[in-house]
Amino acid sequence: MATMPQLPPPPPRAFSARCSLQTPAHAQHHLVDGEARRHAPARRARRPVVERDPDAAAAAVYAREIGACVRARRWGAACEAFAAMRAAGTAPDRFLLPQVLRACAGAGQRRLAAAAHALAAKGGPVFSGDAVVGNALVSMYATLGDVAAARAAFACLPERDVVAWTALIGAYADAGDLGKAFQLFESMQESGVRPDVVSWNTLLSGFARNGDLRAALHLFDEMRLRGVKPGVNSWNCIISGCVQNAQYDEALSTFCEMCESERPDAVTVASILPACTGLMALGIGKQLHCYVLRCGIKLNVYIGSALIGMYSECGEFGYARSVFAAIEEEKNATVWNELIQSYINEGRMNEAWEAFSLMHKNGLQPDTVTYNSFIAAYARAGQKEQAYKVLSGMVDVGLKPNVISINALISGLHHHGLCEDVLEVFRYMQFSNGEENGWALLDISNPIQPNGTTITSVLSLLTDFKLDRLGKEVHCYALRSGLTSNIFVSSKLVDLYGKTGRMDSADKVFWGIRNKNVVTWNSLLAAYRQNRKPEIALELFREMLKSDLLPNLVTLQIALLSSGMTMALPYGREVHGYIRKNWPDGYPSALASALIDMYGKCACKQEGSMEEAHRYFYSMEDVHGIKPTLRHYTCMVDIMGIAGLLEESLELIQKMQLEPDACLWSTVLKACKLHSNLEIGEKVAKALFELEPNNTSNYMSLSNIYANNGLWDSTEAVRAAMNEHGLNVERQCSCLYLGTSLQAFEAGDFSHPAFERILSTWKDLSTRMEQLGYPPQDLEPYSNVEVDPLSCHHTERIALCYGLISMSSHEPIRITKNFRMCLECHSSIKIISRDLNREIFISDGSTYHHFKDGTCSCRDLW
Repeated sequence: MATMPQLPPPPPRAFSARCSLQTPAHAQHHLVDGEARRHAPARRARRPVVERDPDAAAAAVYAREIGACVRARRWGAACEAFAAMRAAGTAPDRFLLPQVLRACAGAGQRRLAAAAHALAAKGGPVFSGDAVVGNALVSMYATLGDVAAARAAFACLPERDVVAWTALIGAYADAGDLGKAFQLFESMQESGVRPDVVSWNTLLSGFARNGDLRAALHLFDEMRLRGVKPGVNSWNCIISGCVQNAQYDEALSTFCEMCESERPDAVTVASILPACTGLMALGIGKQLHCYVLRCGIKLNVYIGSALIGMYSECGEFGYARSVFAAIEEEKNATVWNELIQSYINEGRMNEAWEAFSLMHKNGLQPDTVTYNSFIAAYARAGQKEQAYKVLSGMVDVGLKPNVISINALISGLHHHGLCEDVLEVFRYMQFSNGEENGWALLDISNPIQPNGTTITSVLSLLTDFKLDRLGKEVHCYALRSGLTSNIFVSSKLVDLYGKTGRMDSADKVFWGIRNKNVVTWNSLLAAYRQNRKPEIALELFREMLKSDLLPNLVTLQIALLSSGMTMALPYGREVHGYIRKNWPDGYPSALASALIDMYGKCACKQEGSMEEAHRYFYSMEDVHGIKPTLRHYTCMVDIMGIAGLLEESLELIQKMQLEPDACLWSTVLKACKLHSNLEIGEKVAKALFELEPNNTSNYMSLSNIYANNGLWDSTEAVRAAMNEHGLNVERQCSCLYLGTSLQAFEAGDFSHPAFERILSTWKDLSTRMEQLGYPPQDLEPYSNVEVDPLSCHHTERIALCYGLISMSSHEPIRITKNFRMCLECHSSIKIISRDLNREIFISDGSTYHHFKDGTCSCRDLW
């Protein structure tokens, strides 16, 4: 992460005006500003012209009033003065008209803008070659977002200067059509017009705002190569773009570079503070606060709200309240919203509502952002009724909930695993009529279209629940809505398909993404590793490096884990070399654990030798200065356990200076279950029972060890101990997907109406497998006594047989199970997939299995 640079000292008193606060970039339109500055002489020439007019007195009054309002950026007041001027029968001349057009754009007054345009057309200034009015028209329509009208006004200009070109480029950039914006930028130069710093800034800002930060940075470098010195606004564009795209480290690095040549202004400070918030860099945020005070920069609502947000997110609520009290101008809704959010972050909902009331008493109406803060807070806390109540309250006061309101609701519901509620809200959003759809339940009469954030949240939920079929439906909606171009949506689709074993779909989505980022690559790399195809993950890692994208910590972890799975020691060493180069002073804990895992698994290939893994583990502290944590010990014990070195793993635990936790002991117990080691298993289980007396899985693991050794009496004793502690064993259950419905089969429940047919189907399959030389286990219970809940009752086989009965022969069978599949079932289903030429997908408590042609994607390692 970039460190805070030495900020320049405050300027001399004579130049203190340069440190005064400027209006932030998002509250101004640089194109119109540029036009106004370029034509200041023309504006100064207005008075003599007005004085020669017969209605000079009335026109002069309106001209002075409109001019003063425009200079103060009081767009609404300027528009009112223009309307009064027209009502009085007086029209603006060609010197005043550009200011009127600028005011209409600033106030968003489309009808008044059309009236002003009509005056221009009636007077014929555009057609007579008045560039000032023509440029103002292009700028006005660009600001209003009317690209077609801006293009039409541009086409009417007899001569197009840099102001007109820049305004049109800005219109396309604001509309998100970056390709057209860049094309116009090149056409401008081909026509002989040289872009100035405002033109470059317009294009920079467009690419940065729309998420193409790489292109923005490339343009910034190109700008300097062509001899155009970036101004403060240029740097601010890049910093703001980095922050908007959550590239906080890059934002701080750019800020440090800027400080070497430019003095940060108020816009810079307001832009970089959110990066401090994102990185929880409280120290740098405080230095920026000091810089504001030292330079005499006015603490207005923009810097004030950014400081309140930064202090609040970093837990310094006292500082946040102090900044709120120190703001030097009338507080707007943004500042009040930050104060309310600070109370919410602290969990002080009563104080948040008190601030809400004070905001109202101070003459400010709470806006949508205010209500959204409360919706998000209640949804995150799982209080969905309160969240719905706030949502309805917005409508009662005449506010329209927006997509952010609904996204906050969905995010909170997802956090609490309320899958049905999330899907219900998402379905409501897809209708076009308010009262005819489910929005009536939320007291919302206007439809709200899902955006990229909505789709990403819903896909995250479906990924968590492995609901790939519903995921396909959401994917289709995203395609119809044009949302698949959103990099976050595409990355989440790759993640969904990867985690549900649909690697063909994951590949298709991934390679269809134009501008892949490191998160997208990580999603596909992780998917191949999770689906037991680490060799493909390593190939993709090489491809990623060729694309000039730098791997992050997650990428390197995946590469190391994949190297370990394939026992590709040379490749693992290459990745280790890359890590050494980039972290010469010590590795992050996550990478250290991944390195131990990789070396350990690669060492297992060499006839069980663990020398290299041990050497690296012990070199962590001696050579690299990393003191092993419990996480590192757990990783090493896991590797030794897989290799069957159970005695050695116990010795390692006894020698370590840390107190073993439940995670470490459960890792050893898992290895004991794998190797049916009864002696060590009993010792480890005893330690676990003391640490976690109510953890059912520990009892289950010990029971499995007894069962593997044929000690059924001991198995019963474990069950008795569980009953004594009041622990209930969760019954095994498998669910079969049939269209849009689910069929559940619980262990010991033979009440299904088709159960006789299911048994008959299994007997047929058993006969076929016996003919193939594989004698399967029977589905019937082992004895006529009560069903043992600790044993496997093959619910996945029952679900499989029902799927064979109920589904067409070409349709894949998809099953989910709440417990790890047993070896017997796994072997049986591999044979069935080959014999029936059927694809079978089973998600169990351990991994995702894709059975096809007698093999499983897990490679028998689960």
